[in-house]
Formats: sequence, structure tokens, C-alpha cells
Amino acid sequence: MIKIQKEDFNTSDIHQYLREAAPAKTGAICMFTGLVREFGDQSDVQAIELEHYPGMTEKQLQNIVDQAKQRWPILASCI
Repeated sequence: MIKIQKEDFNTSDIHQYLREAAPAKTGAICMFTGLVREFGDQSDVQAIELEHYPGMTEKQLQNIVDQAKQRWPILASCI
């Protein structure tokens, strides 16, 4: 499942969903989160905005998932 959304989300909820959906033989759940950092004299950073082209973004993310599934026995994916 690939989902791009504007709304906030709770990574704990996503992790719990993956734990419940995963078979007993699952060896890992991998997640990545990031933070906006202040650089140099940019000490007043308050937010970051990401712009993307719907459709193209989902297609490229699906390509990444497909490549990973070819390399490893991935049982589930949630992006």
C-alpha cells in the first residue's frame, strides 16, 4: 500500500498495524522518520513544505517497493 497524505499521522499506529499484520516469521519492521533542522544562519525555520506530482510520486515509490521485493522476501509494505 502506498499512501501520500497531507494529514498528520502517528508512527506508533503504523508500527502496531504492521506488527498485527505480520506473520510470526517476520524478522523486522523498518521505518524512517526525519526532522527539519536549522542550518547556518537559518535559525528561524518553523516548517518544511514538500511539493510533488501525484501519480508520479506514487509510481516511483511503487518502483522502489517492487525492486526491494525482488531482492528480499518482503511480506508487507506500508509507505
